Amino acid sequence: EALLACAELYLRRNDHRRSLTVTNRFVHLHPGSHAGYLLRAKLNHAVDRLDHAIRDYDTAVKLAADPYAARVARGRFLSQSGDELEALKDLEWARAIRAADPEVNMALGETYREMGRHEDAVTAYTTAIEAGVRTVVAHMGRAASFAHLGRVDEAIVEYTASIQLDPANPALRSARGALYLKADRLEKAREDIDSALKDDPTMAEAYLARAELRMRNGDLEGALADHEKAVELLPDDVDTYAFWIRTLEEAGVLDLALRAANKAIDRFPDCGEFFLLRGEINNRMQNPTKAIADFKLAQVFMPGSPEPFLRRAETFEALGNAPESLAMYAEAIRLDPRNPVPYLMRAMLYEHLGEAERANTDRERATRLRRYQ
Repeated sequence: EALLACAELYLRRNDHRRSLTVTNRFVHLHPGSHAGYLLRAKLNHAVDRLDHAIRDYDTAVKLAADPYAARVARGRFLSQSGDELEALKDLEWARAIRAADPEVNMALGETYREMGRHEDAVTAYTTAIEAGVRTVVAHMGRAASFAHLGRVDEAIVEYTASIQLDPANPALRSARGALYLKADRLEKAREDIDSALKDDPTMAEAYLARAELRMRNGDLEGALADHEKAVELLPDDVDTYAFWIRTLEEAGVLDLALRAANKAIDRFPDCGEFFLLRGEINNRMQNPTKAIADFKLAQVFMPGSPEPFLRRAETFEALGNAPESLAMYAEAIRLDPRNPVPYLMRAMLYEHLGEAERANTDRERATRLRRYQ
């Protein structure tokens, strides 16, 4: 016990090397004690020796007379390591024993959110919060899941709770401002975003949100300036460029959207997404030949994706070239046979061509696939 207490003291001081040395000595002297393996697992995790960590977690679970704490710790480790399905085996087992355990429900909330199971994540975070967890992480986790579910007003409430816990954090105000923007509460959005930028003028996400806000208020010049600032702060971030191209395209400012797409392609010449975006813009600008060329280039940089073929299929269909369109749909289906979208799109083309039987076959396939997604 004295050795373990010493190891834990070193751990609290973030002296992982000494803590691990003492823990190894304890495990050598007491190979039947789960506590030593559990502590060593946490230390191995802290120093990124993940294979060692999982072996120690497994041993701790086997040795413990009551494996609850060891399984919770292993579940959290597995979740943080990206193995959500294995993590759920431990965490859901633990919840079945202690349904209101805040540590277990926080870990479940984070795991479900990573898996895209946002309804389950909300339930888990709510249980943790009702059990007394009052942290920014808990409220932000629930906010993120609410936002994914389209429950924007509830997400705003959660960010407000986070801001009350950490009022000096400008990132929280920026994020709430983006949600106010989504909810069309533009004045509230402006207050939050301007406040965040006043406290931290290097926050690229806030400039992007304000660029969108200014676009919606008709201030194109101000929006362009904000986007340029965001790009200056994040020159290697693909999402920053893509967000701005989409914003300009959705606003109908197609010449500026095209210019932005060209700039992005110059900066990231091997990113297929930008060729797809430029192709969409060229289609809207009535330049189908250029659009098809862009989609073919996207295909080079996205060799396993059906998206370039779907875009070419739509373009050929709009041009009245049904054979080429059908060939593109067939290739998209070959690349992703479990995706219902190409079947639905091809069904509409078959229907337009008067081939009802083929249209119905594709619709039935799409329906079956959607049922299992």
